[in-house]
Amino acid sequence: MVSAKEAARRVARLVSEELAGPASEAAARQAFALMRLRVFNRGEDVNGGRRGYKSDRYKAIRSAQGRQSSYINFQLTGQLRDSMLVARKGDAAVIGMAGIPRTGENIDNAELAGYLKDRFPDYWKLNDNEREQATEAAARFVRDRVVAALQGAS
Repeated sequence: MVSAKEAARRVARLVSEELAGPASEAAARQAFALMRLRVFNRGEDVNGGRRGYKSDRYKAIRSAQGRQSSYINFQLTGQLRDSMLVARKGDAAVIGMAGIPRTGENIDNAELAGYLKDRFPDYWKLNDNEREQATEAAARFVRDRVVAALQGAS
């Protein structure tokens, strides 16, 4: 039987040394999924608002291709959405875009992402709900691992 002091030491080590990166990644994956739905499927910014396309020419191009043209949703071809990913950087996880050359264009998705982040900053931030659910995902991840470690230690 493990003492309470030893169990607390094991939990602290597990959380700080082994779970920080994976918990961060669990949070980022949850935030990523929610943000992609909000931005690409619903066309909403961080506050739930929608912006319309300013260019009548671009709206006509979208309409001619059978795509909705009443609000910005950043997915004419889907390449941008599909290039988004979650990556680990040490104990942290980040949401980003792969630097994949865009089909038929002279720019890659990472460059385009930088442009879009500057031009439409309110779309690429997490809202309170996304942040809360990401925190809950990290907490669930840590809780499940700690419980499993304690059950294995008894």
